[in-house]
Amino acid sequence: MAAVTKRIMSKKAYETGRITAASQDGNREFISLLACVSAVGVALPPALLYPGESGDLQDGWLQDLQAEEQAYFGVSQTGWSNDAFGLQWLQKVFQKHTGHQRRRLLIVDGHSSHVNMAFLNWATSNQIFILILPPHSTHRLQPLDVGLFQPLATAYTKQLNKLTLEGQGYVSMKKRHFFTLFRQAWADSFTEDNIQSAFKKAGIWPIDAEIVISQIQPPRPKTPLSTDDHGVIKTPYTAKAIRQMKKSIKEEPTQEKMGKVFKAIDTLQAKSSILEHKNKGLENAILLDKKTKGKKRKLNMQGGDACNALFWSTEEVLEAQAQLAAKDAEEEQKKVAKAQKKASAEATRKQKEEDKKKKVLERAIAREAAKEAKALREAEKREAKEAAKSAKALEKVQKKPPIAPPRARKAIPKPRTNAQASKAVEVEVQEEEVVLRQTRTRVVKPPPHFE
Repeated sequence: MAAVTKRIMSKKAYETGRITAASQDGNREFISLLACVSAVGVALPPALLYPGESGDLQDGWLQDLQAEEQAYFGVSQTGWSNDAFGLQWLQKVFQKHTGHQRRRLLIVDGHSSHVNMAFLNWATSNQIFILILPPHSTHRLQPLDVGLFQPLATAYTKQLNKLTLEGQGYVSMKKRHFFTLFRQAWADSFTEDNIQSAFKKAGIWPIDAEIVISQIQPPRPKTPLSTDDHGVIKTPYTAKAIRQMKKSIKEEPTQEKMGKVFKAIDTLQAKSSILEHKNKGLENAILLDKKTKGKKRKLNMQGGDACNALFWSTEEVLEAQAQLAAKDAEEEQKKVAKAQKKASAEATRKQKEEDKKKKVLERAIAREAAKEAKALREAEKREAKEAAKSAKALEKVQKKPPIAPPRARKAIPKPRTNAQASKAVEVEVQEEEVVLRQTRTRVVKPPPHFE
């Protein structure tokens, strides 16, 4: 199917050819994506491999990279993955973001970057079980191929077309634009719903082998057209024969086959008209039979005496039918009234039950409130009792006579010389109070005979 892209541009832009040239950019460098998703709908950060001869990233390629974004970047000469990048991805991406789980199952395709001894040995030593998909089966069994890469390609193409149109042909696709377009496409396509849908479509989770097996069927041999004993093609009257004739006409149309198809159409149309007529008559007969099968009731035209030979006019018969219909209507009204009374009684019963449940709930709430109030009162009593006890103890302490401070003792060393005797002497005075104790130090001047 061809894709048609609609663009709105000025006449000048169209005549200069800028838009046309930009839509057919000749840059065909490939950037590889290493993606990994889980059945719970979570995607690991993408790992991108840029092509570069130097093997190092260029600062211009990731100018719009933000600190909060999670992604991994590498450079190879061709832009394709290899054994070394596969092992690096396993160690620095997969192990980092799934290492908190004790055991993990990693489903991979048969690419050499995933199927080599270094990759497998490191995975085994870190309790990572590797499941390799059979060859030529990833388009059916790998969730990324089944339901994620196509939405990613569509979203990326949308972003690329937007860049081309908004740039009016002055901006062409470069490496520095790739990540800006890719991250939005990644966010739009690798959603939780898309990831879970991909696992379900591949039959991996929830496990359903029939989803894939039903799509893998061996080609059935062509069924030849039915012919009579002389080898003449039979006219197709059944649905199966008509389908076979349709396929045969597509492969090899002939006048004989077309004549058989027209004959079958005429015959089947005639049979359809006959059946329709029969069905209509049968429907009318059934309706008439239903009317006559109703309960037969007397019109009570003779009254109590059933021995007289009487004839009744049309008016009398109609009047009797009207009376009988009125009687039926009265009985129907009684049935309706009875049903309404029953419904009212049922509603009253349900209301009583609701009221009863409400009262039980209110009593339970009241009991809980009473318990809480009682607990609060007890707590207040305990607090009051503790406060009274503390106040009594404080009052008892305050009634005790104050302790007199001890006499100041002079610690005057025996002077050896007049110079030593002239030094200041410290006298330590200790004062005690009832609650707070303080130690004070005073400087006492020596007596005059020491000067």
